[in-house]
Amino acid sequence: MVDGAAREYDRPSKTQRKKQSHALQALGERLVALAPDKLARMPIDEPLRDAVQQAQRITSHEGRRRQLQYIGRLMREADAQAVADAFAADDARHRGMVGAMHAAERWRDGLIDSSLDLRDFVARYPAATDAPLAELVAGARRERSEERAPRDGRTLFRELHRIIVDHELEQP
Repeated sequence: MVDGAAREYDRPSKTQRKKQSHALQALGERLVALAPDKLARMPIDEPLRDAVQQAQRITSHEGRRRQLQYIGRLMREADAQAVADAFAADDARHRGMVGAMHAAERWRDGLIDSSLDLRDFVARYPAATDAPLAELVAGARRERSEERAPRDGRTLFRELHRIIVDHELEQP
């Protein structure tokens, strides 16, 4: 007699199948939330793309819910790992851009407050030239002391951000 708990099954349990189904449906929901240009870059086949675009147009709660279930079913046939990888790459790129923005803010504030030295920035980011940045830093300091609108401060931020992003793109 075979013990019921010791049996080996050839297929996943119903709970595992439901978890997979919900995970695919959640991935489909992320697809539905994408802007059209990002959706066009996703590695999905045409029937799935059409279903996602249809879901984006549906306003009825129940109709949208059913369409999302349909997308989840189509995701079972699609390469879900490629879609998940594309989302992971986009998330990583977004985190990198946010990190670069925070770094540019720290450098800008430190340079204006004189707590950071421009030579340190140029040493860390070799593509930077100190003469134009020094002018922007001086202008931003003047603006801050005269309580004017931070025009040079914004320009300094944009330039620092551009240099940091370019530097990160050059890194392997």
